[in-house]
Amino acid sequence: RSPLLPEVPTMDELGLKGVTVYSWQAFAAPKGLPADIKARLHDALVAGLNDPAVKAKLLDLGFEIVANTPDQFAAFQASEFARWKKVIEVGKITAD
Repeated sequence: RSPLLPEVPTMDELGLKGVTVYSWQAFAAPKGLPADIKARLHDALVAGLNDPAVKAKLLDLGFEIVANTPDQFAAFQASEFARWKKVIEVGKITAD
């Protein structure tokens, strides 16, 4: 439940069991980015996300800050793609 919308019922409370919908954002870089540059970029992004002023603003806007590693994010992204692929296939959702 969003702390910004405590009065809004969850999907579960509306009777839609097992439905989880949320937004996530990420930083991306070109494939094959040298490991040292990827590490420096990751460290800078994590430092920025943990800066008290930035963190406070993001939390005020309703963000949940997750500063995981590139490998952890790749695994998360793969699981999200698989999850939504299943929703699209089961629901026979098309772009039309």
